[in-house]
Amino acid sequence: MLQCLRVAADRHVLELDGKRFQAKVEAKIDRDYDRMHIPDDSTIVQLVQRAAKNLRLELKTHVTGGGCDANVLNQKGLQVANLSNGMREIHTVNEWLDLKDLYLSADVVREVVRLNGASH
Repeated sequence: MLQCLRVAADRHVLELDGKRFQAKVEAKIDRDYDRMHIPDDSTIVQLVQRAAKNLRLELKTHVTGGGCDANVLNQKGLQVANLSNGMREIHTVNEWLDLKDLYLSADVVREVVRLNGASH
């Protein structure tokens, strides 16, 4: 990301009163969380996949780069994965969600809880 910012800054030059001003990037980078890797054969992913199958839903796993509560919980030893709720244009002023997708996500969570409870 820092490299992208530097490349963008290099494209911006202003000449004013005979002086040349070049955009520059100053950055301080702090790690807020560590990345996490939840393999497809992990207990939680297998549980979610069974729940989706029971609901006749197609489930695909994806690697994401974002920070979330799951990052923090995994660092504390809890095996946690994110479930999509169908949001679109995330983190933009045009972010939106179809309620049908949200309800499907809730159905998956309910089935995960049911399956997990039945296994204990």
